[in-house]
Amino acid sequence: PEKIEMLIKGLPKSIRRGLFPIKEYAEILSEALDKQQPFYEQLVKLVFKKNGLKTQLEDWQATELDNHLKFRFVVYDKQQKPLKTGRDFNALLEAFSQQANRSFQQTASKSNKINGAKDWVFGELQQQVQLDNGLLAYQALVDQNDAVGLRLFETAHQAEMKHIQGIKRLLSIKYPKIIKQAQKININLKAEMAWNALDSGHKLIDELIDSLLEKQIAAHEWVGTQKQFDHLADQLNKNLYKATYDWSQQLSPVMQQWYAMWQQVEAKCELLTEATYHDMQYQLDYLIYADFLHHVRQQDLKHYPRYLKGLAMRLETALHSPPKEAEKLKELSVVSKPFYDHCDQVDEFTAAHQDFLMLLEELRVSLFAQSLGTQQKVSVKRLKQVFKQL
Repeated sequence: PEKIEMLIKGLPKSIRRGLFPIKEYAEILSEALDKQQPFYEQLVKLVFKKNGLKTQLEDWQATELDNHLKFRFVVYDKQQKPLKTGRDFNALLEAFSQQANRSFQQTASKSNKINGAKDWVFGELQQQVQLDNGLLAYQALVDQNDAVGLRLFETAHQAEMKHIQGIKRLLSIKYPKIIKQAQKININLKAEMAWNALDSGHKLIDELIDSLLEKQIAAHEWVGTQKQFDHLADQLNKNLYKATYDWSQQLSPVMQQWYAMWQQVEAKCELLTEATYHDMQYQLDYLIYADFLHHVRQQDLKHYPRYLKGLAMRLETALHSPPKEAEKLKELSVVSKPFYDHCDQVDEFTAAHQDFLMLLEELRVSLFAQSLGTQQKVSVKRLKQVFKQL
């Protein structure tokens, strides 16, 4: 009952007020629970059955419980001997994932490992190889700061991510002039000042070049030979400067508009409801953040001015018509809050997440700034369906 009582207290007020008195209601729900069935799913069904209140799993899972109220997880070996216990499932998963990867690396043949390379010394690499023990593994160059190495990975995705970083490092070592040429492009000073507000530790031009290198390496065929590596370098020599310039021209006004909008929201925060202020902050934080250039696509960036203009229009409405703002925000939160919560839990922000973020921005425009128009048809129903696939 204590756990359910705390969960009820964490529910939105609109739901919570239908579950009074909380202590007694928690006891009723506790007695009705089946320990063999999923906990949160039962709460959703029981509350609807008893009160007709529709709640979502996310409503119940959003509350941060005290440690003694969290589920206790136990990891067993093949002989059912306990290996580790804890109440943080993600921490346990991460610990055993790292352990499994170390075990895999130890199993991998040492002949496949190279360290300290500053040129292509890898011969002809195959993406997938078979180890001495019959296991399949995936090869990748890895970044070693002032050199590169060769390692084996358990999954193709792990190897792909590492290989991009390794190829990028080797390019900077063997063909530094390609990068230095792009660094000569001047970024608008106001855009740079806006970027500095993020405290990323990198100049905007360097972050832009780094992200474009990754994008072009990812778009190129898998680099497994000296010839393919040199071909990639030749393509970058021809294209990187122009790509950096084109992006910088599009990016600079966006950075200035974002920073100005951020200042406006901060200046008016005392006049906004807490829910509205937090949601506006979420929007700004997910549009521009320290490594957003590694995820945003150029076709996404061209819509940013419209998204930010929509936020400016919403800010005016929120100040002059709070009830209208609250109504629209309630509709938006059905999909925005689960998405932000989901992103806090995942290890990687993927292209699918970026796609959903763009849909969410279009939904914001349709709700708060309809006169600006949307790029495609969007609705809460459609976004809920897409979210299920994440």
